[in-house]
Amino acid sequence: MRTRTIGFAIAALAAAVVSGQGPAVTQAPNKAAYEGKAPDGGVDAVRVFYLTHDETPTDAQEIVNLIRTTADIQRIFPYNTRRAIALRGTPAQIALAEWLIAELDKAVSSQTNRAEAYEHPAPSGGGDAVRLFFFTHDHTPEDLQEMIHVIRTTADIQRIYPYAAQRAIALRGTADQIALAEWLFHRLGAPAGEQVRPK
Repeated sequence: MRTRTIGFAIAALAAAVVSGQGPAVTQAPNKAAYEGKAPDGGVDAVRVFYLTHDETPTDAQEIVNLIRTTADIQRIFPYNTRRAIALRGTPAQIALAEWLIAELDKAVSSQTNRAEAYEHPAPSGGGDAVRLFFFTHDHTPEDLQEMIHVIRTTADIQRIYPYAAQRAIALRGTADQIALAEWLFHRLGAPAGEQVRPK
């Protein structure tokens, strides 16, 4: 895995050199950015994000799988020695990945059920809705899996993935699919014994 990650970074640098453009590099405390020209003439963004909150290698792999599923980014790898995630994609894909990492790379704390929203532009010119659902800490990993099954089956959402460390579920779909998923989350995700008002 380490060899593939290093090869990925070298290939990105070589592509920029061959295209006659120097790397545009920026640095921030928790991420590094590189802009390289894509083979089709467009511009791919390359990012390295450094996780900052005690994530284990398993947590990092879950974040990678969640981003791959939700943002449709195939070129993404964890680098556990540095607690980093390297990825490459279009600017829209990278913006979504950056939002997801910012929402998930946080200290775990007690919380109430809540949802965070992100609107992702689709290649067709439309837009997909992206949601992160966070459950209270009395929900088990089994509860998350059951909720995923209910949402996937009922709302016909295929791009959905859990992040157990934060008791979160990320999903992406049309506005109608997301509206139904949010309704299910609020109706079925409430702690046992809590009355939910009809909406």
